[in-house]
Amino acid sequence: MGEMSWGAAVACLGAAVWLLGGRNSGARRAQLLLAGGGAVGAGPPGWRQMAGELRRLRGRLRAEWWAPVLGLVLGALGASVLPVVAGAAGVPLLRRVRLAREARRTRERCGDALIALCGALAGEVRAGRQPGEALLRAARDSGGLGRRS
Repeated sequence: MGEMSWGAAVACLGAAVWLLGGRNSGARRAQLLLAGGGAVGAGPPGWRQMAGELRRLRGRLRAEWWAPVLGLVLGALGASVLPVVAGAAGVPLLRRVRLAREARRTRERCGDALIALCGALAGEVRAGRQPGEALLRAARDSGGLGRRS
């Protein structure tokens, strides 16, 4: 059996286990046992539920988790293990890059908020307000002190 056949077999087996087990499969079995003759929805989930699960899964997976998927695809196409290993090794590196980018954006937003606060404070002081009152008004006008969004 070729490597591609094994990959297809594993994918089909995983889909079958997912469909038969599904979410809350224990609760579904308990409903079937304790239903008292009433009809309880049994069997695999419908297409809408599967599409919702896939959307939820896609939303939970960050961009770095697509590296092993891409490695698996390239490994299957090239019949090599190296892309799979590279994809798995790339997850922590890509996570660090993503977190560093988010931290940089947060720092830039905080810097922009500080510049806006200082500009508003300078304008209020130039307008003749006392520093305490000017700070209160500048904080209110620029969105507050110490708030992070």
